[in-house]
Amino acid sequence: MEAIESMHDAASATGAAAEARRFPWVLFALVFVLLFLIGHEFRYAEHYQLLLREADPSSTVAAIIGGSLRRQVAGLALGAIGILSLFLPGRRPSRLRGLLAGLIVFFVAWNYLSVLWSDDPLLSLRRLVVLAVMILGALAVAERTWPKHLMLFTLLMAGGYLAIGIGTEAVLGTLRPMAWNYRFCGTLHPNTQAINCALLFFSALYLSRDAQKGWRLVLFAVAAVALAFMFFTKSRAGLAGTATATVTYWALARSGSGRLFIIFSTLTAVALLFLFGAVLLPLLRKGVDLGRERSTQQSLTTLTGRVPLWQDCLLRVRERPLLGYGYDAFWNPERTVELTESQGWVIAHGHNLYLDLMLQVGPVGLIAFVMILFAAIVRTLALHRATREANYAFLGALLTFCILDGLLDSLVLQRTVLTFVVMYALIALAFQAPPLESSSIAAPSANNRAPTP
Repeated sequence: MEAIESMHDAASATGAAAEARRFPWVLFALVFVLLFLIGHEFRYAEHYQLLLREADPSSTVAAIIGGSLRRQVAGLALGAIGILSLFLPGRRPSRLRGLLAGLIVFFVAWNYLSVLWSDDPLLSLRRLVVLAVMILGALAVAERTWPKHLMLFTLLMAGGYLAIGIGTEAVLGTLRPMAWNYRFCGTLHPNTQAINCALLFFSALYLSRDAQKGWRLVLFAVAAVALAFMFFTKSRAGLAGTATATVTYWALARSGSGRLFIIFSTLTAVALLFLFGAVLLPLLRKGVDLGRERSTQQSLTTLTGRVPLWQDCLLRVRERPLLGYGYDAFWNPERTVELTESQGWVIAHGHNLYLDLMLQVGPVGLIAFVMILFAAIVRTLALHRATREANYAFLGALLTFCILDGLLDSLVLQRTVLTFVVMYALIALAFQAPPLESSSIAAPSANNRAPTP
């Protein structure tokens, strides 16, 4: 009798594990819709063209002052889902797991403490509410999915947003990829759309590793489409970050001899650049202009206006060098208008992750965030080498992309889809048990260990 009961318990446990492994379609659909309502605009392509002609910061300032009712309701709904998820069965409770989790808790707490010294406490509080909403939503998804789900979650979300963007521009009549001054927007700013395409590219690339041949071809095609539309956004930061992150993480995941080969190849490329720079550099410059040299007066020497902006922002850092201006308090309406008028283009953030962190939360917050990213990448490398699972390579490439893209943008701080996916990834790495520590996930066999891409 006891043996029969034991068999029944084992069968129940197996059924529960199988249930947990299923992709949470309802939760995905809710998050997909709410994140779209929070960060997307159906007529953004038209608004972007108007913005280029008028360089009017009024829409940016209006968003900073209050935001739209639609976004506020969607944000509250996302937070409500996160809170409700804490009390429903089927979740895998998160807990502190080592240094990475401690760093994340410290960084989040430091951001909330910054209200005490914020230059604009009300603005910081409002933005911190949005941060809490994003964290709760990411926590709900992370606790109800397994690591392998993250790639599929990202693929469907980024792919869906790209498809909506293409359809929207086709309806509006703004889809003109062959025009010299065209930048693909869809429902987002071109630089943000490039990030969305990067997410689609990474997820399709790493999902293809374990896919069957037919699906592998489909995923390769999806990755190619993502790269094509990333090119149409003409975002240099997105293209450079995607290419460099893919190669960099691949190099880190290789054996010692593989790393030496990549280092040797890089040094050879640099040497050739020095030897034949007079011929190569003009061609390289024409290539990286991406057709934008006629649409802007800024040259590559100023990184499309970023260098003067950074110089101006560094002067502001000196005014509050220890603690910063408080969470998102630097980019208030007054300074947004002031910097927009002085720089000659609409500015809503510093276009540099590390500079924006210095402005917001000072050197303490900056160091903590950089340590989080590097510690998370080290953890993905360890888990990837131990399990050979593609999802950890995906996480590592994604976080490497954040570090590199942060040199020219700070979109990971802007509460975008990238922000949500990075939160999801960090929670999974720092607060959830990896497969090697969980009895409900079978260890990969030698037969299904694919080589690192």
